Amino acid sequence: MRKIFLIFGAIIATGSFIALAYTAFFYTPPKTMSGELQQRLLSQYDGWEIEDQPLAETEAMEETVEGILNFSQAVYRTYVRGKTQIGVYVAYWEPKMMPVRLVQSHTPDVCWVRSGWTMIEGESEYSVPCRLGEQPLYPAEIRTLEKNSHTQYVAYWHVLGDEIYVNRSRAGQWDRWDPIKTLFTYGLHQQREQFFVRINSNQPIDEIWDLPIMQEILTDLAELTLTPPQAPVQAQL
Repeated sequence: MRKIFLIFGAIIATGSFIALAYTAFFYTPPKTMSGELQQRLLSQYDGWEIEDQPLAETEAMEETVEGILNFSQAVYRTYVRGKTQIGVYVAYWEPKMMPVRLVQSHTPDVCWVRSGWTMIEGESEYSVPCRLGEQPLYPAEIRTLEKNSHTQYVAYWHVLGDEIYVNRSRAGQWDRWDPIKTLFTYGLHQQREQFFVRINSNQPIDEIWDLPIMQEILTDLAELTLTPPQAPVQAQL
């Protein structure tokens, strides 16, 4: 029995080495992102104060965040009118830039919870279908989080190539088996470019979704990454 396990382990190790070597030297996923993220998001709208925010509280902390997340580009833009506040955060990783599991740790389920936020499970929804008018968008993860009597309503998407990546794990943690699951589920495709998109607001997501400014923002995000690929047209015999 021990010999069988050793042989099986050797096969797995050899296969993993071959896959890694092929990924490193021969496999290059396509890159669809072009231009600057700052130029791809709504920057002017009558009646709203629009401002780009730092990714961390201090310059030193921002450099640390950028080093940890290792993204190619990122932008956090806020839209404020009266008591309504909307934040839009987008980060982009070029192909082969960042392991999927590490980008996944960037989600509010992990990052925010580890920073002291509490996820309100009864007010959170999973893989929620989304539309922009008649156009379907990728399903969103919807969360309600609280910290020091402050509530934020969040919708987020982790896009891997042309599909959504979701890791169902306990809030504040990620699945330790995720690297193996990801390898078997996506194979080399986990090396594709990645986007992380987050919309956060002090108002429930369903209450701001149809605001004219949100429709403009969603249009930009749909063009950038939130539009799923169209199903192939079936030939009629």
